[in-house]
Amino acid sequence: MKISKLAWWLLIPSLLAYHVVSVATPQKQEKSLETYYGKNERIISGKHLIYVMAAHAEFIKTQPNLVDFDVLIDENDDETDVRITFVPNQASNERPSLGGRTLLGRSVTYYISKADKRVTRFHYHR
Repeated sequence: MKISKLAWWLLIPSLLAYHVVSVATPQKQEKSLETYYGKNERIISGKHLIYVMAAHAEFIKTQPNLVDFDVLIDENDDETDVRITFVPNQASNERPSLGGRTLLGRSVTYYISKADKRVTRFHYHR
């Protein structure tokens, strides 16, 4: 059976759509969630969000401008604390420099207890 050019043009989009859906839909449970979510979505677990919220409560007491910071989460299985570090971005007119301070703020790490989700200590970076 011969398929006309018009039929091919009508068939190709549906074949592509089927392929895209089958590739984008996770087939197995062990696949990463990153294959399911869009490229502009970020994933943070509820467990880590609780640690960040505990650190944020202390952070805003001295530096209210969270939008000017990147947040790093460091958790090791063999440690009792999770480290949450707030690293300031550089201002648009600022030259790079050494140390934990920029015009937008100061870098700080909070240690959050895994047991009770409270800040146990903190330190500023130099």
